[in-house]
Amino acid sequence: MLSRLLLLLSLTVFTARLFAADPTPLPAPATEPTALNNRAPSLSITEALQIAQQYMAEKKLDISAHFVSGARYFDGASKAAASTGKGPYWIITYERKEQVQGGQYFVHVFMNREVGHVGGL
Repeated sequence: MLSRLLLLLSLTVFTARLFAADPTPLPAPATEPTALNNRAPSLSITEALQIAQQYMAEKKLDISAHFVSGARYFDGASKAAASTGKGPYWIITYERKEQVQGGQYFVHVFMNREVGHVGGL
């Protein structure tokens, strides 16, 4: 009986030491993201939509039969933009109001306000 009690006591002490807190404190978490790990877009979605609409008007592309069906932010450069170093971008998608195959415009708005599009077939 005494040997079982000693074994149980030994296991308890060993377990307590095993799961004891590390005496070295962990560094305090950063309260604000650093510039290196901040993934938030520097250009808001509202600004990106305005830039896209202005771009479409300047290019004289008729989007009266289209609507904005989506806007998505990509924090990595597209394959086409990777070689130019343009970086993160918004894609604003214009789709036709009627149910048809194709006819979408995909407007790329980069954080430096450069714009381009594909589609419109």
